[in-house]
Amino acid sequence: MTDHNMSFGSRVLRFYDNLVMPDISLENIEVIQAHKSKEARMYMDRFFNKFFNDKKKRFFVIGINAGRFGAGNTGIPFTDSVQLEVSCGIPNTLKKRSEISSEFLYKFINEWRGTQEFYQNFFFTGMSPVGFLKNGTNCNYYDDPDLLSNTKPFIIETLTQQFTFGARREAVIIIGSGKNAKIFNELNKEHQWFKEVFIVEHPRFIMQYRRKHINEYLIKYTNVFSEVLSKIQD
Repeated sequence: MTDHNMSFGSRVLRFYDNLVMPDISLENIEVIQAHKSKEARMYMDRFFNKFFNDKKKRFFVIGINAGRFGAGNTGIPFTDSVQLEVSCGIPNTLKKRSEISSEFLYKFINEWRGTQEFYQNFFFTGMSPVGFLKNGTNCNYYDDPDLLSNTKPFIIETLTQQFTFGARREAVIIIGSGKNAKIFNELNKEHQWFKEVFIVEHPRFIMQYRRKHINEYLIKYTNVFSEVLSKIQD
């Protein structure tokens, strides 16, 4: 099948099949690559063929990197094994671990438009398509200066590749209002990927530190995602 005839979902799956992780060789840093697990890869197939089996362009929603219990388990950004079954309608035999980021995002998605319509318009990924563990716990790509400098070329290369799936260039949403947004804004200024950058707080921050205000953040997410949808120019 030529690239031109491939669906958005097929391009995603091909990307993961061809993904080569650079040698990081940093002490205490381990790379999470769920897409290399046959079990996770089977559910990635089902997910991307269910929601992305078309050639529609989508707005990119870019987080940080995979965590152990979300994409680190399922291979699907921001989707833990519980939400994969409950919200996405894909029963699975993966270890049932709930991830708070996934819990918040699917609460938002289900209350706003539902998974089917949401994924017709948006695509989740991370600045890094793989995750990292430092001494066995989740680590962000920017938490360690050496990790950041070692992964930055990989981040630029893999983001650029992913945008060819069918990214809408009018706008992008960045999840993580601190370092993640700062690093992305610098890269976007340099590479001119998107016209406008919208930023929302990370669900992990919301669920850990601002849980009492969850409804305010759900409203903010609704407003931001609705505004981005209004940017469609074709």
